[in-house]
Amino acid sequence: MTRSEPNMNIKTLCRWLALSLTVFIAAHTQAWGAPVIPSVTPSVEVAETGWRTRSRDNICGLSNPRQVNHPARLDYKQVLRATPEMKDLVRRNINPRSAEGQILRQRAVDRVRRASYLVMHNHGHCSVWKRISHRDGRAVKNLTDEVIATLSAA
Repeated sequence: MTRSEPNMNIKTLCRWLALSLTVFIAAHTQAWGAPVIPSVTPSVEVAETGWRTRSRDNICGLSNPRQVNHPARLDYKQVLRATPEMKDLVRRNINPRSAEGQILRQRAVDRVRRASYLVMHNHGHCSVWKRISHRDGRAVKNLTDEVIATLSAA
């Protein structure tokens, strides 16, 4: 038993209908009060709350600068170098671009994230960042020493 092909006219009609509906919705989105989505994302986000940061600088916790209210920061390179995995990488002289080097580095990154999360919750912060500042110049607590001390527990 063979299946007959669907009528091409119905397929074409469905495609045109879907395309027309998509164009209609896209054309009238602004009229309905939806925000305009910028085509280029700025390299540094300045949220309405005044925090200046990049999304990629988030280590753990809230990653949207608009939601941040009590962040902390740390010296990421220093904390990463303090992990047992990175010490092992240096001690054994492993190429960081090799498969074993990439595995060790990823384990170190995961360890830093877990330790940062523990310290963040113990100190009552909403997030931990590599770099973050506020428009009014207020100080952001540096948790580098506390995270390094917590690395063995993470």
